[in-house]
Parts: sequence; C-alpha cells; structure tokens
Amino acid sequence: MAVVYRLGVPIGLQLLAEVGVFGMTALLAGRLGATVVSAHQIAIGLASFTFMGAIGVGGATAVRVGRAVGAGRSPMRPGVLGLLLGAGLMCVSASMYAAFPRALIGAFTPDADVLAIGVPLLRIAALFQLFDGVQAVAAGALRGAGDVRFPFWANLGAHWAFGLPLSIGLAFGLDLGVRGLWFGLTAGLIAVAGGLSARFVRLARAPLARALPHAG
Repeated sequence: MAVVYRLGVPIGLQLLAEVGVFGMTALLAGRLGATVVSAHQIAIGLASFTFMGAIGVGGATAVRVGRAVGAGRSPMRPGVLGLLLGAGLMCVSASMYAAFPRALIGAFTPDADVLAIGVPLLRIAALFQLFDGVQAVAAGALRGAGDVRFPFWANLGAHWAFGLPLSIGLAFGLDLGVRGLWFGLTAGLIAVAGGLSARFVRLARAPLARALPHAG
C-alpha cells in the first residue's frame, strides 16, 4: 500500500499542476471578455481533443518501458519509439490546425468576432501540439521507469514558475491579450517537454539499478 501511495500521489499532483495551469488560463481569458473566452474555449477544446491521442501513447509507452525495466532490458528503445510516435501523431493534428483553422473554429460558431480571435489561437495550438504530445509521452515513459516525482516538479516549475507568469506579462503587461496567454502556455510546454525528455534519456542510459529512482 505504501508503494501505491508513493507512486500514485506524485502522479496525481503532476496532473493537477498540468491541468490546473490550463484552468487558470481560462480564468484569465475570462477577464478579457465573453467573446475572448468563447474563442479560447473552442480552441483549447480542439487542442485537448487531439491531446487525448498523446495521452494514449503515453500510457502505452509507460507499459512498454515498465516491461523492459522488469525484464532487465534498457528502456531506451520503447521510450524513444513512444516519443517519436507521439510527436508524429501531434504533427498530423498540428498540420490540420495550421491549414484549416477557420473551418474548424467555424464548426462550433458562426460568430465573426469569435472566429477572428479563435483562428490565431488555433494556429498557436498548432505550434504547441508537438511539445504537448512529447511531454505527455515523456511523462508516461518516466512513470514506466518508476520516476514519478520529477514530472511533478518539472510541471510545477515550467508551468507555474515560468509559463504562467510569462502568460500574464504578455497578456496584460504587453497588451497581447489572449494570444499572450497562449504564448506563455506554449513556452511552458516547450520547457517541460525538453526537461522530461532529457530526464528519460539520462535515466535510460544509466545502469538499470539507477533507472528506478522512486520505485523502491
């Protein structure tokens, strides 16, 4: 039971840190008006829809990495394959968002003002899709290797200490509005994707006894 809590609590906190920053961004977008928050919710809903694919790949990667570690093999191959698959999947959705933003936003609303705000947001979503997918799969790979604390601290630092303050500064300090909020989110996702991927590669290259820092 102690092992379940030791593994489960940091995973839950990681998800709270990650989901919480998107919730906070929605609250901040609400300060910019009903039209802005409507566009924000449509665009973030579309981005979240394709993100579910990356979550699935991350779960499968966690299983494959865990099986490799349990069998005494290096987890590098299944982890890297998962990262490539997740990145490839998100590149497809990013291409769709970049190519057809007006049609996708227009499927939810005919309002011209919402369309005018939502189309640039979906193009920003196309930018961060790759990093969002990579960080989701990298977190899964680390869970499979037994490292559940680092993803929590990485999300806390990248999103709450870096991305969110940047979002607020860009949106309200530099008057970029909701686009500033999204640029800050993107910066946080880039940071956490890089940190989690580097962490997994470092652990996968280490001797197996040291590849499970928190599982025991």
